[in-house]
Amino acid sequence: MVGWYLRLRFVEEDNQPELVFVPFRNQGPALCGMRPERLANWDVHQNTWKSLVAGVNGNRPKRFKVQYLYERISE
Repeated sequence: MVGWYLRLRFVEEDNQPELVFVPFRNQGPALCGMRPERLANWDVHQNTWKSLVAGVNGNRPKRFKVQYLYERISE
């Protein structure tokens, strides 16, 4: 996922929240994962993510309908 953003819109959730994920830049291409982007409104992003995944674990999954878009990170 190096070089790409992942935008997720949660279609059937209140206000259809959208989160943007970016690659972990400190792990290099071989181990690259994704994390929520630290935007100017990071508190809103973080609170949205926490509310969406509250109570979710390996034994209690949660399903969402999402729209997604990959965007190349401009260099």
